[in-house]
Amino acid sequence: MKYLLGIVCIALVLGGFLLWKRWKEQKEERVSYQEKIKDKVLDEAIKNNTLALKQLEKESILSLEEQIQNDNKKSKDQECVIVELTVHSKAGEQNYILNPEKTIHIGSEKGRNDLVLQDEKIAKKQCEIFLHNREVYVKKIDQRFGVWIQRKEHYKELEESAIKLMTGDKLYMNNYQILIVLMDYMGNVISG
Repeated sequence: MKYLLGIVCIALVLGGFLLWKRWKEQKEERVSYQEKIKDKVLDEAIKNNTLALKQLEKESILSLEEQIQNDNKKSKDQECVIVELTVHSKAGEQNYILNPEKTIHIGSEKGRNDLVLQDEKIAKKQCEIFLHNREVYVKKIDQRFGVWIQRKEHYKELEESAIKLMTGDKLYMNNYQILIVLMDYMGNVISG
C-alpha cells in the first residue's frame, strides 16, 4: 500500500512538473512572439509607413487574443480528475487512488475489477465509476444487488442511470462504505 501511494505521489509530482514546464514554454513563446511584433512595428514606424503600422497592430491584437484562447483551451484539456476511494468495512479501512478516465470497476470478482469487495452479497461486477465531460459518475451494473449513494443526509438507491459523484458522497454496498473524494492532478480536493 505504501508503494502504491509512493508511486501515485511521484506521478502527481511529475505531472505537475510537466504542466509547469509546458506553461513556462508557452509563456516564453508568447514573449518571443510579442518581441517580434514590436520589432516589426518599430521597423514600420521608422519607415513612417502608417498603413502597414496599423495593419501590424491589428494582427498583433488578434494574434495575442487567439494565443490566449488557445492557451486557456490547452490548460483545460490538460485538467485531470483523480478519485480517492476510502473503503470502510469490518476488516478496517483502505484507501485507493484511481483514474476514472479508465472506468473504475467495483465488484467481488478478482481480475475483473479495480476495487474488489469480497462479499457473497456483492455482484461479480457491481458498479463502475467513470469520467464523462470532465465529471465523475457512478452506475450500477448488476441490478440484483443494491448500491446506495449518500449525499449529505439524503440516501438514494442507484438504478440503471448514472449519477454524478461529488466529493463527500458515500456509496454503500452490503457491509462496505466507500467515501468519494475528487482531486485534481496536484492532489487538491475538488469541492462539490
